[in-house]
Amino acid sequence: LSDSSGVLYSMSLSDLVQEGGTTFDLQMIEGVNGTMVANQYVRSSPSQTNSPIRTLITFNNGGRWRLIAPPDVDVNGNAVNCEPPSCSLHFFMDTSDYFRLGVYAQDSAPGLIVAHGSLGAQLSTDPDVYISRNGGITWSETLSNSWGMNYLDHGGLLVAARDYHQASSRVLKYSVDEGLHWQDYTFSNVNAYIFGVITEPGETTTIVSLYGWTSDSSGWLVWTVNFTLAFSGLCIDNDYYTWSPWDERLNEACTLGYHINIERRKVSVPCLNSRSYVRDTNFTTCTCASEDFECDFGFMRVDDGIKGPCVTDDAILPFDLCITGASVYNKSSGYRRVAGDGCVGGVEAVLTAPTTVVCGGPTSGPTSGSTSSSGGSVPANSGSGYTGTQSASIGVLATLFVIAVVVVCVMVAVIVLLFLKLKKARMNYQRVGFDISDEDDAPVSL
Repeated sequence: LSDSSGVLYSMSLSDLVQEGGTTFDLQMIEGVNGTMVANQYVRSSPSQTNSPIRTLITFNNGGRWRLIAPPDVDVNGNAVNCEPPSCSLHFFMDTSDYFRLGVYAQDSAPGLIVAHGSLGAQLSTDPDVYISRNGGITWSETLSNSWGMNYLDHGGLLVAARDYHQASSRVLKYSVDEGLHWQDYTFSNVNAYIFGVITEPGETTTIVSLYGWTSDSSGWLVWTVNFTLAFSGLCIDNDYYTWSPWDERLNEACTLGYHINIERRKVSVPCLNSRSYVRDTNFTTCTCASEDFECDFGFMRVDDGIKGPCVTDDAILPFDLCITGASVYNKSSGYRRVAGDGCVGGVEAVLTAPTTVVCGGPTSGPTSGSTSSSGGSVPANSGSGYTGTQSASIGVLATLFVIAVVVVCVMVAVIVLLFLKLKKARMNYQRVGFDISDEDDAPVSL
């Protein structure tokens, strides 16, 4: 992750699952600012192959990652024996055999996330459908097996068709209460293998199109279903409530430094939002807490980047500003505010306070240990210290380095252009009958 300037980067998560160097299991969750999910290899050593895969989620743009909380019961209401950290929820994403299904969320349905996943110590091979109605904090199983999914009417209706990998069917499932209950709708007289479930234009409509085939000789077929009559009527003001993304770690409704109030339709009211619906949303700032900060450049979290304090990243060589002739500089505390975080006050002054380094002399600044404040307990840097972005000097040096690289590139480009122009001029002279190597510039025979 970079700082707010986009110049200096620190590691957010190691061993990201990837395929071919172009496909990565990392996805931003639309509709919930700062939320991402990622799949990570769990390796006992760097050379380990066929490593298990686990899924992690972040609510602060990668500042800190965590395991995904499993549901308490399965789709039939039976208790689930799954307790973190030995057991959690994992998702099938872009590199899996079920990449078409993935993790699905839309800006038009904030807080509602649908994903194909499995429970256990690692990702398995048998997906079921899980849903979160609060932006990824808690999850529940909503359908067994694999389904093609989509949203309609701003998330007011969910539609599911059996995945063509597993079975053919003539029946759709749909829900008007965010997956709490499902109803069947027969869309065809014969069974069909459904390859895609699409809405046009966008997920604000009530019309869904299915495309697939019924047999090897049928060719591609399209079925269109209008779900307008599945709703009780147009929504009125009393059919909505105010929802706020809730950070249970801080026990307050703050995300990236903002308390966000979002209008959502009540789950118990199956009314129609309509395509013209505009969701009411407003923001207020929150007091800074430890979750509003990430590791600064040159630092990383212990334990695969998902917990613990920020410590010195040994993979990055320390940079000592004393060698530049400086007499005094500031050494980073190891923390910086997450880019885009709008919090104010709180623990920021304590958590990001730099240590003053006197070249050839002692240092002064915060002492090691935990600092308590109104925002909660803040882990102090346990690393050996590193010159971070809290120092204005390193920012100047980084800028000068970039300028120097640009100047060198420009000079090389100018030299190449001059060489090409001279070469072209020589060829032109030779074509009109002058030998530019002749000292007397005498004409030659054409």
